[in-house]
Amino acid sequence: MAKYRETIVISNELDKKIRKWLNNPETPEETLHEDETVTITAGFPNGVQMDIKCCGVQFNEDEDNSAWTEAVLFAPDGYEISCSEPADTFTGEWTCEDGAGNIYTVIVKTIDI
Repeated sequence: MAKYRETIVISNELDKKIRKWLNNPETPEETLHEDETVTITAGFPNGVQMDIKCCGVQFNEDEDNSAWTEAVLFAPDGYEISCSEPADTFTGEWTCEDGAGNIYTVIVKTIDI
């Protein structure tokens, strides 16, 4: 069993956009649409990768139109190993396990760029 940890830094500008999409946009123009996804990827020394994703939704008036987030863990050959539960934040700590007891953590931080 091993524990892996990586950090990804995103711009404050991207963080601001994502937070807007996650906070129930009021118009279709403010919404991250259902066919759009923002993805950042962390690579681990053993070839495993984790995508942190902000996923869009179909806009429906008078409903919650918040985008949602998740982490997806991939084997070196590209097959999905596991994923997190859907969430409503992008920055912070994301953790997935590979089924063999190895734990992968990605920290998403912001920086002024």
